[in-house]
Amino acid sequence: MERIMTMLKLLSECGEFCTARTHPSIVKLRQTVLKVLENGETLTVDRSGLKSFTVSFLDEWLGTLIAEKGVACIRAQVQFQPPLEPFLEEQLERSFRLRHQ
Repeated sequence: MERIMTMLKLLSECGEFCTARTHPSIVKLRQTVLKVLENGETLTVDRSGLKSFTVSFLDEWLGTLIAEKGVACIRAQVQFQPPLEPFLEEQLERSFRLRHQ
């Protein structure tokens, strides 16, 4: 059975700056990812048009889901376009390790 793919355009959901842990869209974004994970779907996160996308934003958005579901699950079902920079990829791993110490 082929997985259903969902597209999430961060520019539409968050504006040009995905920077703060307190960004008002984070709860909705987390719920979107959780629904995708629970349904066995895949999510493509479109980062095109963003001027800033920070570690703080990424950690607040996906950190608790990584703790609940594991980094392998997130990596298997959530893809970023363009791909995350290496330091952001490292943050996903670090987030998982810190929550499982």
